Amino acid sequence: MYFTLALFCTILFIVQFVISIIFSDIDIDGDADIDVDGGDTGGFSMSDLVSFKGLIHFFIGFSWTMWFCRESNQFLAACIAVGVGAIFVVVLALVYWGALKLKNEIRPEEGTDLIGREAEVYLKNSDGSYLVYTRINGSKRELKAYYEGEKEFQTGSIVRISSFNNGKYYIY
Repeated sequence: MYFTLALFCTILFIVQFVISIIFSDIDIDGDADIDVDGGDTGGFSMSDLVSFKGLIHFFIGFSWTMWFCRESNQFLAACIAVGVGAIFVVVLALVYWGALKLKNEIRPEEGTDLIGREAEVYLKNSDGSYLVYTRINGSKRELKAYYEGEKEFQTGSIVRISSFNNGKYYIY
């Protein structure tokens, strides 16, 4: 019985895994989720663990352990198997947690968020302003910046954004 359950759950896991790789661009997953408290948990909740995937992981660990320990004390084997099944679910939770850490949400950086940021002078405009390149949200972006002193910056000069007032960036 344990061998049959272990084999069934393992095959089901492999099928799920292969389907998720082949059809990763298509969302064919359907589930029902009941949100009792109405709060947002950042995309991960206990319902992700107590789900079909969570049960499959638990039963893979539980049933294989029970099958390998079939010759020993059944009570002790059942206790160990429950522990191994729980470890499989914890590993699943860690995988979900790691995947959520990889999720890249862009937080808009603008205005005062850029003060102190290094920039490279690209071009001096006729109105006395400069076009500078700086990193915004992880990519190189162009900004119009002003310098209130007498010094003139050359193309390629490294400057810093000193302030943001009335929609204008200032460099030093």
